Amino acid sequence: MSKFGSSADTFGTFLRTVRRKRSKAVGSDNGSLRILKILEAGPMPVPDLMKQSGMPADAFVNAFEAMRKAAMIDLSGDAGHESAVLTEAGEEMAKLAVGR
Repeated sequence: MSKFGSSADTFGTFLRTVRRKRSKAVGSDNGSLRILKILEAGPMPVPDLMKQSGMPADAFVNAFEAMRKAAMIDLSGDAGHESAVLTEAGEEMAKLAVGR
């Protein structure tokens, strides 16, 4: 066996890492879950997303930044006019979150 272990061990480690990142991004406050559900419909300007989330500004920023760090959302557009969009990982998480 190689010094890195079996490919099953390596893949298991990878899955645990992904799950840990996702669980940090979608915390118990459900703020990240709200953002996921809203963005399932498609990209949205960040100010509109914040308004539609109904979350206080500080809670929105915390959830939004956690999701960006977990690579679940991305930004597109010019500075000051960015739109948020789900990444492939964010789309998968949204599917898992709503049980599809």
